[in-house]
Amino acid sequence: TTVSIRLMDPLDSGQNAVGDAFAGTLSAALKVGNQVVAPVGSTVEGEVTHVVNSGRLKKPAELSFVLTSLKPRGGKAYSLTTKEYALKNKSKKKRNIGIIGGGTAAGALIGGLAGGKKGALIGGALGAGGGTATAAATGKKEIKLAVEEEVVFTLANAVRLPASK
Repeated sequence: TTVSIRLMDPLDSGQNAVGDAFAGTLSAALKVGNQVVAPVGSTVEGEVTHVVNSGRLKKPAELSFVLTSLKPRGGKAYSLTTKEYALKNKSKKKRNIGIIGGGTAAGALIGGLAGGKKGALIGGALGAGGGTATAAATGKKEIKLAVEEEVVFTLANAVRLPASK
């Protein structure tokens, strides 16, 4: 069974920590057959289970979280267990190589034109440093989920809910 929610709290791999709670509302009714057991707008709560902050040159951001409870409108809260919703940014290796390599080549070209072989070596080194600085300055990319963003979880265990009135 899937549980579709809209976040009421933002989630951010640069701000949240393991154990942080968040809230949301059902964006689709939960049904058993044709019977609604939790209507749209029912509240859910969850917990952050794994966080890795983004590094500047290495270490892409990671963020995982689960739902822990569901409270149908006008009813009591029920515990539930979902599979982790896990997000991981892509590796930055190719991007960084391109930026650093481009800086090195540009520095070597300019240095070579200005000062021959010795200028090319110095320019290449300076260009590599500049490229590394650029990659580091622009490389930090956290995972951010905004309020109202939709997330779809899968139940890990069955949960018993009374039919909605």
